Amino acid sequence: MLMEWGITNEKIHCFIRDSGSNMIRAMRFAAIPDVNCTSLLNEYQREKRISISNDPLLWWKVNKKFQSFNLIVRQYLSSPPNSVASEQLFSGAGLIYNPLRNRLDGDKAANLLFIKYNLFLLESLHFI
Repeated sequence: MLMEWGITNEKIHCFIRDSGSNMIRAMRFAAIPDVNCTSLLNEYQREKRISISNDPLLWWKVNKKFQSFNLIVRQYLSSPPNSVASEQLFSGAGLIYNPLRNRLDGDKAANLLFIKYNLFLLESLHFI
């Protein structure tokens, strides 16, 4: 499946999940030093959460101390302005789940989809 998408094994050094537990690993790919990354992430997690009525873009503009997170924040904490991305994801899932792959584990399929739709992040950082 990866070859069909033009993704070679050499291109996949690892992939980044969109959960907080792997945020530090994601920031390593964004060229943020480990010590700084860990302390900034801890500081960010201690921040008071904004209310639903507040503008998150304004919050990120005001809190420049977390500017190192911009690449990751834009990708994972923003909502898409339309449904094209979700439609593409469902279309990609349809390519993965087919009658010939009826025994494919859900986690593996999710990882394949994640790699397919997030590989551009690593390519943009020149890691691949």
